[in-house]
Amino acid sequence: MQFGKNGNTPSLKITDFSDRELLAIARDLADNDGVVEIEYVARHIWPKSSKDDDWLWHARHCVAVRFAYMRRLGVVEKTDIHGQWELTSLGESVAAGRLKSTKLIVQTGNLYEDVAQDQADLMRREFQFRVANRKRNT
Repeated sequence: MQFGKNGNTPSLKITDFSDRELLAIARDLADNDGVVEIEYVARHIWPKSSKDDDWLWHARHCVAVRFAYMRRLGVVEKTDIHGQWELTSLGESVAAGRLKSTKLIVQTGNLYEDVAQDQADLMRREFQFRVANRKRNT
């Protein structure tokens, strides 16, 4: 887990948890209606937040920022109640690993971690090329 610039607060960057991992945590903590409170997610990731109100405030903020970004991706939605969110059908599919693309990216990520550095560099460059190509064609 990363900590903020001052080292005394939590940080929840994409390098700490993938979106898929964060969605899976949210899904596991959701109630029977599929609603999850960001406070529960924060307490799950940072158990220290259960004992420290200042830490909890920062932890909730970190989760809220990530959820807000994932909302733009269409995988979570806010409910009418502050601090409560729910996974969309796309979010459920990503969290469960049911999408072909989700399975493929996990396999690619695992391979990327396991290959030699020169091969990893080639993989990264190929992906950068494909991203740029996609942008050109849209």
